[in-house]
Order: sequence, then structure tokens, then C-alpha cells
Amino acid sequence: MNYLIALLAFSAIMIVLSTLASVLVESIHRLLNTRSRDFDEMLTQLYTHSVKPHFRNAGIELADEAETFVREIRKNPAISSRRNGLFNKFFVKTEFENLTTRQFVEQLAQSEAGQKLMQKIGEQESEVAATTIARLSYEFERYGQAATEYFKRRAVFLSIVIAFVLASTLNVDSLSLYQALAKNTKLAEQVVSSIDVEKLQKARAGDLTTFANDDASKNAINEQYNAILNNYRKASAQLEELDLPVGHDFFPFCARGSEFDPRCKVMKPVQKIHLLPAVDPALSWLKSFAVGVGNILSSEDGLVWLFRIIITTGLIGLGAPFWYNTYRSVGQLIPGRRQPVSESTAERNQSIAASNTQTSQPVIVSVQRPTVTSSGSEPTPLQDEQPAAVSTRSLAPASKKKAPATPPVVTAVPTSVPMQKKVAKGLLKEDLMNIFKNTSTQRSITTDDSQ
Repeated sequence: MNYLIALLAFSAIMIVLSTLASVLVESIHRLLNTRSRDFDEMLTQLYTHSVKPHFRNAGIELADEAETFVREIRKNPAISSRRNGLFNKFFVKTEFENLTTRQFVEQLAQSEAGQKLMQKIGEQESEVAATTIARLSYEFERYGQAATEYFKRRAVFLSIVIAFVLASTLNVDSLSLYQALAKNTKLAEQVVSSIDVEKLQKARAGDLTTFANDDASKNAINEQYNAILNNYRKASAQLEELDLPVGHDFFPFCARGSEFDPRCKVMKPVQKIHLLPAVDPALSWLKSFAVGVGNILSSEDGLVWLFRIIITTGLIGLGAPFWYNTYRSVGQLIPGRRQPVSESTAERNQSIAASNTQTSQPVIVSVQRPTVTSSGSEPTPLQDEQPAAVSTRSLAPASKKKAPATPPVVTAVPTSVPMQKKVAKGLLKEDLMNIFKNTSTQRSITTDDSQ
């Protein structure tokens, strides 16, 4: 039982460290503005390899100015061009950083390229324009998915790098940490009680839902980011109050010396290395760092410590979702411990309850009769629709009291269902064409009013 409680506490600590790695990765993305740059790159590639060729096939030649196209697609119609100052450019961005397929078609209709395509519609070539819009919508989704996959792979690599930095700078030796938790059950219980895993899990689930939603606004993303950051701060503050074997007091930092950690006896003090006077002040920190790393790796304990840090890096790199599942699975093995219920589990329980209430009603299934079409006449039905089969058997348990009569639920099953092929997410070819024409018409009306 002690080992299970230790594993539960270890999973909770890994959740906190994985959450910190996620927060740092998101902070780097915000600082470097990677999402906006990736979106610009994706739209540029879309214009070069998809928009221009499809427009050329439609008989429209476009200029080699991808920057103009990207700027028109990302332009926010609700913000005036007079607000494109330095403040809005660097601090409060007024451009779109992500678009749905519908929004892309709307932005395309308001661009210069879209106006040229609108002329094709006026020249009675609506089918050519509709085909071009449908293909561009498909290509926009394809390029967007490819850019998202690249962003995820880069984020995974960056999280591994950050995990190594965290494990080495915070001096988190995962093996020593688990051994300490297994020996001291009281310490493990304090760790479990101090970390509110359920709040961290809800914030993480909301973060994934927000980023998976194409319609998520920037304010919603900021709220989820702040929620995760606040929950992490509370959890880390509570962990700092516990006597965990992590930090600079232990080898190889040896803040308290060899009396606190016997492994510190092999550590040698950093010797002064005289460099050129011109570069000595600028490289003093680099000199101390290089000498300190050399002292660590020159000892057997230092190599063992580095190997354990690499193991900790891999454990942190598994991610918070993995440790959430581990925490829940281990908690189920410990009797009398309440486990947090994930949102997916709650939704599954609600669907099961709803299906149980629906199975207590009789179901009538009717088949829609085919129609016969005579030459030169309208289709006439053979006969009125009649129920083909009636199932009065209820799946609910039998009751001695007679239940009140419930009106049957009639479900019509046609013999053939016409299927229309979708060209975009939930949008048909006709839908895309209507969105394009309506948006372009609104722009022309606004332009005429302004003149």
C-alpha cells in the first residue's frame, strides 16, 4: 500500500511539472508570436501553390504579391484601418490568427482576388467560380491541418527541451524522489492532499477544448492560459512547503555542503581561470558554468545524476494527460479514496442515463413506400404509409403497476437517402457559393454607400 500511495504522490508531482512545462511552452509561443507567423506562412504557401493555380484554371491571372493576399485574408473587418498603429501591431493585434472555412470564404470574397472571381459570376460563369471556391476551401483545410501537425511536433520537441531544463535547474531526481515518498508515507499523503489534481485537470481539459475549437476567440484562450497558470502557482507553492528531496540543497549544487549531502565531498570548488581582460567580464558566467559542468561530469556521482535527470526529462515529457490517467488508475487501487471524474466520464454517464429512459418506450418503425412515376405525370404513391413492424417489448424492468400509456415514437426509414458530398467542414458546394456571393454583395453595397 505504501508503494501505491508513493506512486500516487509521484504522479501528482509529475502533473505539476508537466503543467509547468506546458505553461512555459505556451509562454514561448506567445513571446515569439509563433502562431501568427505560422498562419502567415500557411496562407503564403496556400496562395502560391493553390490560389494562383486554381485562379489560372478559371481564367484569372493574379500578381505575385502573396503579402497583399495574406493581409487581406487576415484583416479584421470590425477594426478600422486607422487603428493599425505601433501599439495595435505589437501589443493588441487586430488581425485574425485563425480562421474557420466559412470565415476564409468570407475574407476571400472581400479581397482583391475575390472581386476578380466575382466578375466571373457576373459573366454567367457561376459554375467555374463555385468549383474554384470549393477547391480553395478544401485546400485551406488541408494546409491548415498540415500546419497544425507541424506546430504540434515543434511543441513536443520544445517541451522535451524545457523538461530537461526544469529537471536540471530544479534538481528533480525522479528515482530519489520516489524512494523518499515510498519510505515516508506521511510525506506522500501530504503531497496528495496539498495538490488539487481535479482543478488542474479541469483547467487542462478546458485548454484542450478551447484550442480544438476553431471558433475560439483570443480572450477564451487567454482565460484558459491564466486558469492553468493560477492553478499551477497554488500547487507549486504548496509543494515548496514540503520536505521533498529536490532543489539546490542536494548534489550537484550542494548549497548546504557535504554535511547535508555526502555526495558533495567529491565536488571541487570553481577555480579562477584568467582570460583576456577585454572578454573576461563578459564571459565570467560562461566560465563558471563550464567549470561547474566539468566538475560534475568528471565524477561517478555526476554521471549517475545526469542519467537520472535524463530519466526525469522523459517522465515529464510524457505530458500531463498521461499522468492524469496514471493518477486516476492508481487511485482506484487504493480503497476509500475519491477520484476526480473527468468531463468525458460525466458526459458518458449522462448519455447512458438518457438511453435508459428512452428504452422504456415502445418503438414503431415504418418504411416509406416507393413511388411510381408515369410518363408525363407527377409521382404518385402506391398507398398510404403503414407501420411495417411494431415492437411493444420494453427493455425496462417489469413493474407490477400498470404504466400510463405513452404515445409511440414513429421513425420513418426511407428506402434510399440522397447523399450530398461535402467539400468542407459541414459546408456544401452551394453553401460556400452563397456565402461568397452574399459577402461580396455586402462589400459592394458598403463601397457604394461610402462613395
